[in-house]
Amino acid sequence: MRAVVESGAHWVDIADDPAWFFGLVDDRALDTLAHERGVAVIPGLSSLPAISCALVRRLHPVDKVDITLRINNRNQKGAAAIASSTYSSAGAFETPDRELLRRELGVEAEVHVKFEVPFASTLIRALRIVPESSRVKVSRFMSRIAKPFGRFGSSGGWVEVRGGKNTVRVTGRDQRFAILPVVFALEHLDGISGCLSPTHAFHPEELLQFVEERA
Repeated sequence: MRAVVESGAHWVDIADDPAWFFGLVDDRALDTLAHERGVAVIPGLSSLPAISCALVRRLHPVDKVDITLRINNRNQKGAAAIASSTYSSAGAFETPDRELLRRELGVEAEVHVKFEVPFASTLIRALRIVPESSRVKVSRFMSRIAKPFGRFGSSGGWVEVRGGKNTVRVTGRDQRFAILPVVFALEHLDGISGCLSPTHAFHPEELLQFVEERA
């Protein structure tokens, strides 16, 4: 990443692991370097936390929100995605949303993942008993087993935010939905620099309106 910034190139990615995300946006030395080179470093440009936080901003002001990511069955199920889903506890999913929303809006958030096929959640929970060192290997096996069943159900998914008495949701027709924030960030890179959260990479409402028009 530092080599990319040193070379004068922007860095954008979809990664939503909290340690990775805040390791970038809180890196003051990297932020200074990015400003000097006139480039931006923006992680988390995916369904979570980019689209989810945009929806929370639409609902704001609220004190507390519940965020749900719905993953439909026809989406490809890679081993890494299956393995990462096991790092949730009691149904809550670890993403940057909780800390990011607390910092930027003073909002408390819980994040959950919901699958189109009901037994998928049970299988993910069962995978948690597998030792972490073997989890990716088992996830590869589960990915191969799941492939034939990918013909059933729907593609895409949705992100929903409930806060107070209101609910907002945006739906994507396929998996490209998850990388739309990257496209919007690329369109708005001129004139911005430093280590930024997704909500500062473009106007959140502009992204939501684009998704809604094509749902």
